[in-house]
Amino acid sequence: MDNFFGKIFSKKLLLHYNKYINIKYAYYIYHQNKSMKRMEKLNFLAYSQNLEIKNKKEAISLQQRIDKLLN
Repeated sequence: MDNFFGKIFSKKLLLHYNKYINIKYAYYIYHQNKSMKRMEKLNFLAYSQNLEIKNKKEAISLQQRIDKLLN
């Protein structure tokens, strides 16, 4: 399992504003942790990108960006 996490950690995507994020790891945690509420998951994903979600609009925007990255 540690090797699995190591592989995910080593795969980073470069966003258009030149910031490396660990989106695949965050996405894995997001889907594995079914007990987390949606907003808590979005906050976790935002934290992984050094962002802060202040309102619903930002949460939706982040979710759309994540969907684009992963599709």
